[in-house]
Amino acid sequence: MDSEDVIVSISVVTYNQEKYIRQCLMSLVSQKTNFKYEIVVCDDCSTDGTGKIISELAGKYPEKIKAHFNRKNLGATRNGRKVSKFCNGKYIVCCDGDDFWCDDERLQRDVDFLEKNPDYIAVCGRTKVVDEDGNEIKDGMTGLRVNFWDFDKPEFNIKDFEAWKMPGHGSAITARNYYLTHPEYRKLLTYFSDMVGDRVGLMFLAINGKIKCTDNLVNCYRFRQSENAENFMSVYKYKNLKDKDFLMLKKMEIWCRKKANIYIDLSSTKKDRLAGAVVIFMKHPTFYNAGVIGRIILYSGEPLRYIWYVLKTILIKLYFWKVKKQDKTVNL
Repeated sequence: MDSEDVIVSISVVTYNQEKYIRQCLMSLVSQKTNFKYEIVVCDDCSTDGTGKIISELAGKYPEKIKAHFNRKNLGATRNGRKVSKFCNGKYIVCCDGDDFWCDDERLQRDVDFLEKNPDYIAVCGRTKVVDEDGNEIKDGMTGLRVNFWDFDKPEFNIKDFEAWKMPGHGSAITARNYYLTHPEYRKLLTYFSDMVGDRVGLMFLAINGKIKCTDNLVNCYRFRQSENAENFMSVYKYKNLKDKDFLMLKKMEIWCRKKANIYIDLSSTKKDRLAGAVVIFMKHPTFYNAGVIGRIILYSGEPLRYIWYVLKTILIKLYFWKVKKQDKTVNL
């Protein structure tokens, strides 16, 4: 490798994360490598002290931190698309501004693997879920399943993507920079969804190769959910976005078939989104929630089939609620 070339670009998107951004960037600066890497951070017009901290650290580590500041708020996914334009490394990896890495040798190990194994498009490690103060959260501690990325196989491929699984958290994945070989992917980041970027990026990887999955603990994901928070997990929990999810899935199927000549079947996950929308409506029968169901039926292209799925979901839920006196997830 040419010592002057940037081998890895680390993409960091951040907005109003002054409490976390220092820990995030310092965990990236501390990587021990025998190659050059860059940290491309883009502040999405924060209104708190995030930008000031970024400027301070960029001044302290100018050889590593490349800072960009938006003049208007773009939103996380569009900001991620913007950052990708500045990532010119052979490999690319991300870290959200409120998360951080916990393995100083992670980059070196990942690059060594990918250099020796050209048949893999990426390598993925493990993630620890922490609270706002950095304390570990385990499943059940909050009454929720907090680790959505558990994957117990040594490789992740297109079939796993069809099952809507993930090899791990997005920040645990070091990948070949597909933006260099497929520049059209950059524009597509916001075509499938304005909010969901990790699944789209994973689709690009899955249709181009397999991902090696390891047991190395490499990053910490900060799990935050509150009604007034602006991070993705909070917005997703407190707003019914099942129709937007369904449309994203539909777009993925169509694009893969028409543009990539790859057939992927996401019907199981699409039915899951419909069932979820119906249950939300049964618990909170508002016009908005009814509209979400209506839009899913419209997007499906199979209105009669999906109306039947709606009725089936209602019957199953009522049976378990009224007869069994229990709640159970509906699998259509």
